[in-house]
Amino acid sequence: MKLGKQLAVGQSEQRQFQLFFVVGDQGDLVLAAAGGSVGLRFGRGHSSSLEVCQTQSVPPTIRLLQAKDAAPYRELRLRALTEDPAAYLTSAEEYAQRSPDEIAARLGATEQALTLGAFLKTKLIGMATLVRLERYKQRHRADVVSVYVAPEARGRGVAAELMRRLIDQARQQKGLEVLGLRVTETQVAARRLYEKLGFELWGVQPDALRKGEAALTELHLQLKL
Repeated sequence: MKLGKQLAVGQSEQRQFQLFFVVGDQGDLVLAAAGGSVGLRFGRGHSSSLEVCQTQSVPPTIRLLQAKDAAPYRELRLRALTEDPAAYLTSAEEYAQRSPDEIAARLGATEQALTLGAFLKTKLIGMATLVRLERYKQRHRADVVSVYVAPEARGRGVAAELMRRLIDQARQQKGLEVLGLRVTETQVAARRLYEKLGFELWGVQPDALRKGEAALTELHLQLKL
């Protein structure tokens, strides 16, 4: 609920913002800015204070995950498997049985795999893994797996940036020519993102996965590097 006209218009290097008062969840008054917010709270027990709130315009930091990231990676991976079980072959129950040491050993870049993580400040909010096929006749191919962004961080382009960085990493690997991935037919937004990045549908596999009694169809896509 706005309590007045626009108070100010600011100009940054890339965007404008408008300041206005709104009523917060606790009945306090908040000075908000379009594209972010600066909170000036008072009333209902609040002492006057100025707080700078995190804005959606803050870009995530994307880097290679290492063994030291095993704990937050495990937490986010379990969250993905629990919240969206139809999107992954591994179940949350199976993954929960893996030891911290086993998870740590899988992180870090090797000849076979690497995992990128997206961070807002120090919090891991997204991940994507590249796994190169091991057989000699398939060494020109790699699979993209375990792509996930926490719901509260979606809508900021995090998944797209993770995928772009992963594709860049793939292009640096000698002899790697094709990236493959799979999505269920219900993952409409994910498929749309992958196709925008250049992935093309090449196959449909009915009854590829089972979620309870439901049979799920998988779509196979690939990108030629």
